[in-house]
Amino acid sequence: MSRVAKRHLQFYLTASGELVRMDTRVDGELGGGGEAVVVKCHQKGYEGLAAKIYRQEFLRQLGETGRESLKHKLEYITDMAVKGKLQIEGVSLPRQMLFDANGQMAGFLMPQVEGAPLHRNLMNSNWLHRNNWDRRDIADFILAMLRRFSLLHSNGILMGDVNRRNLLYHGNRDHKDCLMVDADSYQYTTTVSDAPKHVFFCPGGIPDYLHPDLLDTSGPEARLRSDITTKERTVEHECYSVAVVCFELLMAGQISPFDYCDPDYHWDWRQPAPRYERRFVYPMLTGSASLIPKTGPWQYVWFHLPDYLRQAFSTTFRDLTPPTIDEWQQLFGRYADGLGSNRYPREILPPEECYRPDTKSILLPMRDIDPQTDSHLLPSLTDDGQGLAVVEIGSKWVSPLVSMEPIKAAAAAETRLDQFASTSSNTPMTLSEHLTPEGSLETGMVSGQLVPSIEWLIGHGLQASIETLEKRYGRTWPYASRPRLYIYGTAFLRNLKNRDEVVEQCRQMTGLPIGIISQQAEAEAILLASTHSLPLPEGQLVAAELTATQLTIGYRQADGQTGGSVLGLGIELAQELLFTRAGDSAGLRQALTTIDSYVDALLREELEALPWLKGHSAPWMLTMAGSAFGNQKTRSSGNSEMQKLVGDRRTLHGVVATAGQLQAMIDQETDSLTSWRNDVAALKQNLEQWNDSYQDKLRTSLERRISLQVCMAMMRLLEADSVTFSTARCKHGIYFRLRDQLAAGETKE
Repeated sequence: MSRVAKRHLQFYLTASGELVRMDTRVDGELGGGGEAVVVKCHQKGYEGLAAKIYRQEFLRQLGETGRESLKHKLEYITDMAVKGKLQIEGVSLPRQMLFDANGQMAGFLMPQVEGAPLHRNLMNSNWLHRNNWDRRDIADFILAMLRRFSLLHSNGILMGDVNRRNLLYHGNRDHKDCLMVDADSYQYTTTVSDAPKHVFFCPGGIPDYLHPDLLDTSGPEARLRSDITTKERTVEHECYSVAVVCFELLMAGQISPFDYCDPDYHWDWRQPAPRYERRFVYPMLTGSASLIPKTGPWQYVWFHLPDYLRQAFSTTFRDLTPPTIDEWQQLFGRYADGLGSNRYPREILPPEECYRPDTKSILLPMRDIDPQTDSHLLPSLTDDGQGLAVVEIGSKWVSPLVSMEPIKAAAAAETRLDQFASTSSNTPMTLSEHLTPEGSLETGMVSGQLVPSIEWLIGHGLQASIETLEKRYGRTWPYASRPRLYIYGTAFLRNLKNRDEVVEQCRQMTGLPIGIISQQAEAEAILLASTHSLPLPEGQLVAAELTATQLTIGYRQADGQTGGSVLGLGIELAQELLFTRAGDSAGLRQALTTIDSYVDALLREELEALPWLKGHSAPWMLTMAGSAFGNQKTRSSGNSEMQKLVGDRRTLHGVVATAGQLQAMIDQETDSLTSWRNDVAALKQNLEQWNDSYQDKLRTSLERRISLQVCMAMMRLLEADSVTFSTARCKHGIYFRLRDQLAAGETKE
């Protein structure tokens, strides 16, 4: 026989002395790694079996003690298998030990399994796309995997080394199964009656999948504990590892729960660190979502998971208290049912346009609140508490406003905006990304995002605001209890088709009189915010606030009559015009000029149709509020660049600019946007990479450019000599109205 043939032909003996022949020229290798090679058996009497043969180098590294320990473990497993006490379908457990010609342990026989490890299929986005898998398929496989773990645990066995290579997918979309291999490394606990308990330990594992109890984290990279070969693992350790696999499956295998990207931190998730640090940066509600890696749509995927799954992962990786296997089965069973009824997005990875902030809110038709027929939707003050706090609900933030000054003293004194504090959650809601085609908020978003945000604010945000004020003024909050609350929604909630159901659900879940204010109330609040905080003379006044979706205007006529209007012209609509009216090849500077004319025409058409503007001669005084016009929190108030351009023309709570100064601001933003971008396509391409911090600055620059142009159009149409960029917003006006009512005794304090 030739040397070549001998290399492929190997003989082994079973414990009973039967000869088993392996011919890799015929059988081929099914798999293997650094420890062993797996070969299929064709020999008569051994059909359906495969042999795992340990590499000599691996056996040498084990040493005599390690080899004896492995041998005793295999003897126990195979003995239990022969007695019929250890046979688990889908788990490739050792059946018979194999020995070489010298009687030394060489490996074992086991059932052959058909399937491929997860990194080749379910954790491969290309494979998922080719095979048309969706999230319902992923949930079904996870349930099959969890059932297999449940069987394993009921037999007193822990896989221990849980990872994507030891779990195999087998089947098709109609019948999905999870198979388990490398069973010689599992942790087994003896179940022989009248005998002391003995544990055959799992000797290894991949750090990224292991519970921190099993790791040495003293260096820059996690390593297995030095005593890992004698460390008993628990079901809780296993459930933690299973959670890592479930998370990776939901992320198409492209990212780990512990990957993150934090440009402000002392090291990046891709770089070595002085000390290993495992961080789970996917927030439930609090914390910064900006730490989520920016290599894909992971922020989108995370926030489109139901709240109960996000909570389970958060408690697992933050609190180290994972759900049990049975609890995981219940959670993913619920998720699978929700996917089956289309309650949640079914695509594995969203279309590319979903990677950016969604702008569905601009598509919502504008609706109003009729105080007569919609009185059931109006908010009211809570009955208990002292003082006052207003809470505004938008599509991204639940934003509070609380003042340090007692109600009556504040009403009688000069208004100062530094008397206020507002502490919101660091993590924005994503409500505008969860709208149905009919304009309703998707089921689950109230309990999943809106109510938890409100509850976080009531439990933590208000107290943080009060503590900020106490630190600022060096004195304690003037009341013995928490403030009375006035919680209201504006445009986003007002425009929802299912706003009645949303409000009712919020009220039932929080026990608070949450409601929605009308367009008129919102406009009048903006006017009140300006007149209470700015030293404005008597006369005709327009106070406007520009947001992403609308332009809200409050007015005061020469005779003192007041009112307001809401126009469907917001920053996002103007931005859409830029990208749809101007072609991609259009020069960016010219395109911006073209859009300016569209905005001017739309605004003129809207304003000239307003009854209160007709018959009243110009000029008007003008104040403008909005995030694009400056810092809303500081007393100095106003964007620093604006202050540079206008010099000393500042009021206590605003920056005053003439038309010439305003044009200089517009030119400055135009130069910034066009400095190295020639056409609209280049700007659009940059904005698509929205997660990068630089692209956030670019978006801010574009929004400011659009906002300033809207302001310029308002100045021209109203023939205003100047504009005051006010730092007081709608919520300030709401606060002032309620404060004055409380001070006057109209509402009991």
